[in-house]
Amino acid sequence: MAQEQDERLAVIEDNQIVVYIPSSDERIVIYQAESEADIVYSLTWSIDGQNIFFLVKNDLWSPTQYRFFSAETDQWEVQELTELTLPDSNIRLREKEEPEYRIRQVIFSQDMSHIAYIARELSKTVSPPKSILFVIDVVEGTHTAVLSLPVYAGYELAWSSNGDYLAFITTGQLEGNDYVSTPTKNIFLYDGDSIQMIVQTEENSPLEPTGLEFSPDGSKVAIGQFMERQVDLMTSAIRYQYGNINYYNLETGTLQWLGTRPDVASFTWAPDNRTILYSAPYIYFNLEQQEEELRAIYANVSIGFDGYLPLINYHDFVDRGIILNPYVAPRLSPRTGQLTFLARLDNATQVFVSDLSGTEIHQITNATISVTEFAWSP
Repeated sequence: MAQEQDERLAVIEDNQIVVYIPSSDERIVIYQAESEADIVYSLTWSIDGQNIFFLVKNDLWSPTQYRFFSAETDQWEVQELTELTLPDSNIRLREKEEPEYRIRQVIFSQDMSHIAYIARELSKTVSPPKSILFVIDVVEGTHTAVLSLPVYAGYELAWSSNGDYLAFITTGQLEGNDYVSTPTKNIFLYDGDSIQMIVQTEENSPLEPTGLEFSPDGSKVAIGQFMERQVDLMTSAIRYQYGNINYYNLETGTLQWLGTRPDVASFTWAPDNRTILYSAPYIYFNLEQQEEELRAIYANVSIGFDGYLPLINYHDFVDRGIILNPYVAPRLSPRTGQLTFLARLDNATQVFVSDLSGTEIHQITNATISVTEFAWSP
């Protein structure tokens, strides 16, 4: 039980789940992929810090076979829950009746009170097939089909920590009580009873909503709006993104504009509920080699403050051979406030922690191939 008092970092490292306890330099492997075809993904801590949730799928399995694992952090044992059967529940994510579904995405609220997933119909008798957004209320024992869209429609999902709200991005819009499919992506909020469209993308707008994350207290949801632009440098076309970071205030029902940020690649909330960390790719064109090199600038945006405060930029690392990864958002550890980020060193992506000045930098992981996800315990 002493381990529960320490801050822990869970990572997906070389297709296994590893927990690091920086205060004691412990490294504990809690799950190893059974085969090279296994894909480990979607790493989440429960809100009480007692469980780690992650998913495993195998490209060689039939489409409906997915597995879900829960690791008790005081015992570091992994339990397999067949076909996503929930703990203490007779609800299964895969329906047995026709039509059968292929599960595409699964997302858990941190308190494990709610689960959302996307399923694609596989029935040969239904044309055209649909993609359906399902929501499970574990407490009430309900399993609800929230929304049905054409199979090509894509979703992006985010739960508030307490499971009260589900935000999602998909094509379509609401006209009265009817849902109408559109080519543009819009942002919606589901409260367990009804769906509300909170951001509507203008027709022919170059900006496309990408990225959703609730603040830790669940009062706001940060929203990314990005577009691709093309730059011609010395006859070489370079495509990269820039965009805006906004947030929707659930208490007031208003969308707050935070302005355009240079080349935003990813973002996340800090534990104070007022600061948004974001990373941005810095494009450096090498004239001799005629190629682009990617570095990253990490910065934060404080709500109510029109500007950004650079934390770490690529100059801090270039002499060390470290290349920052801007496409996985940096995070602050909840207890110690260390800036945590992914960076590439010696052909492998690792987790690094730093103070906010960027002067004290430490490598946490020692992956052979790469770290793909990381998450601090609450």
